[in-house]
Amino acid sequence: MPLRAVAAALRLRAWALRTLGGAPAAPPRAPAAAWRLFLAVERCALPLHARLGAGAAGARLPDDARALLRAAATEELQRVMAARRQLQMLGALAARRGWRAVVLKGGVAAAESAAAESAADSGAAVDLADLDVLAPPAEGAALAAALDALGYAAVGGGEARHHLDERDEPDSLPVEVHTTLHHGGAPTGAGVWARAVPLGGAPGLERPGGADHLWHVLTHSALDHPHRRGGLRDLLLAAAAWRSCSAAERDEVRARAAAHPEHAAMLGALLRTAESLAAGPAAAAAAPAAPDPFARVAAASYLFAVLSTRRGIGALLPGVTEIALFSLVGDGADRRRFWRSAAAPAPPPVHRPMTRLERAAPRLGAAVRLAARWRRLGIAAGMAAASVVLGRLAR
Repeated sequence: MPLRAVAAALRLRAWALRTLGGAPAAPPRAPAAAWRLFLAVERCALPLHARLGAGAAGARLPDDARALLRAAATEELQRVMAARRQLQMLGALAARRGWRAVVLKGGVAAAESAAAESAADSGAAVDLADLDVLAPPAEGAALAAALDALGYAAVGGGEARHHLDERDEPDSLPVEVHTTLHHGGAPTGAGVWARAVPLGGAPGLERPGGADHLWHVLTHSALDHPHRRGGLRDLLLAAAAWRSCSAAERDEVRARAAAHPEHAAMLGALLRTAESLAAGPAAAAAAPAAPDPFARVAAASYLFAVLSTRRGIGALLPGVTEIALFSLVGDGADRRRFWRSAAAPAPPPVHRPMTRLERAAPRLGAAVRLAARWRRLGIAAGMAAASVVLGRLAR
């Protein structure tokens, strides 16, 4: 049953939060399906495997769970190692051409954690889906062309305002060249370049200054990708960014979060959770376990992942349903914005049969389009309600 798998995955998440924060305990009983769901959505196998190590908590893992965790950690490690190789290549290229290139988000953790004895021992290394590099506009275009000359190929449906088309190459991670950092309140302009510092572990490359890096990590996951709010992989990345900040930089990011016009409470909760993960075992042992402020978002992510694989249901979920689900389990600003958009007139149809219907019978076509929209909203509302209940039970 999907709800049972989601509930079990939520118990694993609660255990992993404590373990990653430095207070490992025996894992809850959970079927293999729940472990697969948890590991696929949370993308935290590498740091979790490293944290458990050969300790008592790791020894208590059932054999099937240990095998699943090891396999997932190996896959994540392979992507981290690929990222490190590519960062070395990018650094050499930037140094040779005299370009400035600032590595963003997970690439920073991949490079800086390379100084550890081994990647598997590094608690700062996290899974990556791609590499993001910020370059001045002219140099960004030249960097993308240089990647093309090395065998990378542009993929995507047209360049976004803040980055060029992603460059992909077999057996490597995609590389996305950014020419600006775009989200409201994110570092932009000359300031980010003035505060950038050399990237440890990747000569020739830079990383954002402490406050800029932490703020960009927070806003990217929380505002650009609401389904990733409070995800363990992104929380671990934020925790590593938190550790790299000075006290003054941490205060600066707290102030930015508190001043956000729509999401101050949510960004504050993200910061506090990341700080608790960064505090270490002594603080984790001294403090009682706090409720997970993102349990319902996690429940929605698990439920969406499970239902997406179900025949007949999965086809109904992408697009509007996904946007609606994570708006409804988000904060007040998300829900208000969503309901305003839901009440707005529906956009013109893009599918040929609907276009023909509306031309032949405008009123009937509009009614069908409205019914389809509200059917998707109804599905999202039901999933959101289940996610809220499961998230409350997980606390």
